[in-house]
Amino acid sequence: MRDLEKKVSAPPLRFGKLIHQSLELYYPVGIKRGPHPANTFKRVYQEELVEAEAKGYQVDAEWEENLWLGIDMLEHYVDTYGKDEHWEILATELQFVAPITNARGEVIGEYVGVLDNVMRNRSDKTIWFRDHKTAKSIDTGYLAMDDQSSGYWTFGPWWLRKEGILGPKQNISGIEFNFLRKAFKDDRPKNEEGQYLNKDGTVSKVQPPPHFHQHLSFRGEHERELTRQRCVAELYEIAMVRDAELALLKSPDKMNCKFCDVRDICELHETGNDWQAMMKMIMQPREDFVKIAIDYEHEH
Repeated sequence: MRDLEKKVSAPPLRFGKLIHQSLELYYPVGIKRGPHPANTFKRVYQEELVEAEAKGYQVDAEWEENLWLGIDMLEHYVDTYGKDEHWEILATELQFVAPITNARGEVIGEYVGVLDNVMRNRSDKTIWFRDHKTAKSIDTGYLAMDDQSSGYWTFGPWWLRKEGILGPKQNISGIEFNFLRKAFKDDRPKNEEGQYLNKDGTVSKVQPPPHFHQHLSFRGEHERELTRQRCVAELYEIAMVRDAELALLKSPDKMNCKFCDVRDICELHETGNDWQAMMKMIMQPREDFVKIAIDYEHEH
């Protein structure tokens, strides 16, 4: 199915993509900020509702709640971070394609990705990547070894130098993961320490987790080389599968199946039912790989 993609993405996966789209317009190139992301989200989400209804989705109370959730999150986000004036945006939603070379320096494939923001710190002139993340809970424990982040760190700078955003000897200083937790703002009053209060002014025993978190992540040359080696090994494995020298096996588990576009087809295949009929019904020829990478990055 490598040459196919789903005709219509599942509605829940669209939420993160629309948050990204709203932040993309809020952080255009330069030091000025764009339209308020909450207003953008409202507009694009309502456009999605119309499209979803036209495609046969039932627009229920959950759709309505997610509309107001996105608006509330982004209003709270701007209230928290303001205009982020210490950042100059050098690129936003930057699509890149970089060569993957083996140990002999031969190009054997391409790494495709999208950088949400490339930013320059206006005080010290260092350059950073930013990656927006929406999640029900904020988890940073996996980021030190996150494969996607390592890939961006390894292959992204090549493209930035090619485009003249980075100098020949210049490198990025780090990656800022910009987490937005999917939750409505807590409107309870807070004390000077930021603790939420009860109606009688006492500190509440129920303190919610943070709504936002900007986590810094770093990689070194050793990690960059290991990432390149893994990409090379994966490309060789892909070639072996295509040449029928290596079996293509499923790897079903909680996380893989949770976000998989072909889960319904796979379940039919597992039970011995007509999975091919469903594949023909819901799949279509795949578009370009840059779009695939963008969609995947925004939905996960």
